[in-house]
Amino acid sequence: MTTSNVTEIKKVTKMSLGRVLFKEIFTPGYDLKGKTQRAEFIERGMKEHAFTKHGAGTYFQNLTNAAKGEPLYKYNKAKPKAKTTKADVAAMEAQLLLTHQVAEERWMTVNAEGQHVSSFKTRSEAQEFAKVNGLKVADRDKAA
Repeated sequence: MTTSNVTEIKKVTKMSLGRVLFKEIFTPGYDLKGKTQRAEFIERGMKEHAFTKHGAGTYFQNLTNAAKGEPLYKYNKAKPKAKTTKADVAAMEAQLLLTHQVAEERWMTVNAEGQHVSSFKTRSEAQEFAKVNGLKVADRDKAA
C-alpha cells in the first residue's frame, strides 16, 4: 500500500479573496480610517483584487448574509420552469407539422441568391407572390 503526499490545490476565486478581505475588515481593532466596513471592503477589493465597484458591493452583501447565518447567495433563486402540458405538446406538434408541410410544397419562391423564401401548392400562387416581391419561382422537384 502506497501513500500519497499530494495536496489538493483549489482555484483562487474572487469570492475566496473576498472572504479573506471580509474577515480582515471585521477583525476587532481593524482601523477603518473613518469609513464604514462596506466602503473599506469595496475600496480595497477594487484596489487589491480588481473587483468592480458593483461586484465588490455584491460580494460584501453575500458575505454579510453568510455571516448572519443566511444562505450565501440568497438572492440568486432560479425561477421555476412552467410545466409543459399535453395541450402544449399537441400545439407544438401541430405547428411543426404545418411548418414541415409548407416546406414540402412543390412550388417555391427564391431570392437572387437562390435561397428559399416561401412555398406554395400551385405554380400560379408562387408566380403571383414572386411578381409582387421581386423573386423567382422554382420547382422543388427539379431543384433537388
